Amino acid sequence: MWRIAGAKGIHEYGISGSSDDVNTEILKIKDMRYFAKKWLTGRLYKEIAYEGNSLTPEIIKDAVTQLEQVECELELCRPA
Repeated sequence: MWRIAGAKGIHEYGISGSSDDVNTEILKIKDMRYFAKKWLTGRLYKEIAYEGNSLTPEIIKDAVTQLEQVECELELCRPA
């Protein structure tokens, strides 16, 4: 694993916490779904993650399905 000490990230204040903005919440869920599909299904994450041994395909599928359902609900709440 590499660590780049000088790397800088730009974040909006409070964006990772709870938000009243539906669009922000949808974006956060899309990010979580992308991460889940990219990393949780791979062998590398299972090897390095604390909970790696417990990540069965069913658990991963259930987590992604829950995120998709929440995103769908938020999409319906999105202001026009």
